[in-house]
Amino acid sequence: MDLKSCVAFKGNFFATKKEEHRLVDEIHPYFKDLIPLAKEWLTALKDNMENPVSFNTILTLLNTHLDRLPDDEELISTVKMLRKSAAILTDRVEKRAASQSFPMELPKHRKADGILETDNESDG
Repeated sequence: MDLKSCVAFKGNFFATKKEEHRLVDEIHPYFKDLIPLAKEWLTALKDNMENPVSFNTILTLLNTHLDRLPDDEELISTVKMLRKSAAILTDRVEKRAASQSFPMELPKHRKADGILETDNESDG
């Protein structure tokens, strides 16, 4: 598909209930316990078009559903691995956001000879 078709397909997917039913119908029975997660994730992405969804919102959504899944040895191991990965990702996202943050106060400017300059620039 070209980009224009992908945009139209995505808009249709989020705009119609029929697509939500199709999403549920196409999930393999092995993953039936994940259908509520898929539906909530779809809802979050619909909301994202108007109100951007944060990384922490998605982590909360995932953790909520992980807590609801039935316990078994394989799941417990997987949940521990996922929570560890989520903690690492959260730390990286926070560090990246902090490194890209802007100072609270912009440099002071002054008007000299009709040109705005920062205090650090020379008057020359």
